[in-house]
Amino acid sequence: MIRPILALTVLLLTFSATSVSQNTLPNVLLVIADDFGIDASPCYTVGKNKPKMPNLERLCANGVVFDNAWVNPTCTPTRATVLTGKYGFRTQVGSVGDVLNETQPTIFDALNQQGVYSSAVIGKWHVAARNDSTHPAKMGVPYYAGFLEGSLMNYYSFPLVNNGTVSTVERYATTVFTDLAVNWVKQQKQPWFLWLAYTAPHSPFHLPPKNLISNQSLTGSVADIRGNPQAYYFAAAEALDAEMGRLLESIDQKNTMVIFMGDNGTPAQVTQITTDRTRAKGSVYQGGVAVPLIISGAGQANTRASGLVNGVDVTATIANITGAKLSNSDGQNLQPALQGKSLTRAYAYTEVFKTAANTVQQEGAIIEAQAIRDAQYKLIRFADAREEFYDVQADPFEAKNLSSNPNTVQTQALIKLRTELKKLKP
Repeated sequence: MIRPILALTVLLLTFSATSVSQNTLPNVLLVIADDFGIDASPCYTVGKNKPKMPNLERLCANGVVFDNAWVNPTCTPTRATVLTGKYGFRTQVGSVGDVLNETQPTIFDALNQQGVYSSAVIGKWHVAARNDSTHPAKMGVPYYAGFLEGSLMNYYSFPLVNNGTVSTVERYATTVFTDLAVNWVKQQKQPWFLWLAYTAPHSPFHLPPKNLISNQSLTGSVADIRGNPQAYYFAAAEALDAEMGRLLESIDQKNTMVIFMGDNGTPAQVTQITTDRTRAKGSVYQGGVAVPLIISGAGQANTRASGLVNGVDVTATIANITGAKLSNSDGQNLQPALQGKSLTRAYAYTEVFKTAANTVQQEGAIIEAQAIRDAQYKLIRFADAREEFYDVQADPFEAKNLSSNPNTVQTQALIKLRTELKKLKP
């Protein structure tokens, strides 16, 4: 597969809306917050405590908040699904450390072939083999600046890959990524798509610059962080929000669609969804897969969409907005929700693989757990064939497993979900 990585040539004739000038085509900004579930997010009622994130709240007020968005329970698979628009069992990326095979077509390939939009990724990558600084380019990304692995050892000192060149940066990571984003956008002369993947508020929990946070009493000492991890987790989220606001102020918001999402649920030590820490990030329970998703800047404002959403739908929506053509996507376009219409996805799906291979996967991934849901019920199936079945409409955080004694209606729903899950063959 040829993946052009040089500056894109403007080829308006290849764009479906040929009568529309480039100046009217929307820019698209995708912001991914790391380890950020609905319990930590303003605009969602789950979770007693919330960080102060006024810029995110403005996005919610100016857009559509999706109440039932699912992703994968860890970051690598979610990023791979959004890059490709495919479920993990199709790409063989389902665990932290799996590598996305460079033969997989991505949304960036589609944009390159379409030829109208410039595009970039800034921030966390985490779908490559360790130290493979050329992997983003192999996946069709024309410009990449960020870090390759799953987390930073130190938010104030880290290796930065800039289009294959690695250097050490001694500045706060969230600020560095925002500076890179602001500078990249300023250089664009045509419509653009920017994937901005902050590492915040992922661990290590730390003290951000105090001008970016509300809690001025935080000391940043090891003892304070260990004793009050939620305060530091929130501080990192607030710093993200402040810097995201700086980026938003620098762009043409009237002609930019902003998509904000989490990549998986909140970590166990700070989750507010469940007291069972095994049901947070890393699990296919709601605490691991239910994330905030907001689309702002076009269509409806200050509305909520209750329909089912998968991470792959974000890819399909970006493709639809930009006119790029995806191949073999599992996603569905979310734009009807921006026009006040109902979404049509009948089932949401998620999975986690049994082990991380840390190599490029070809076939035969072992799925540790799969989950599928419709508007009311959810089925979880584990590798040992155990099942759990929940009424997530009445019991949204899965307190009562109905699999051993479902009533007649529930039995019919369970059979239906089993049938749909069987159709999704690894």
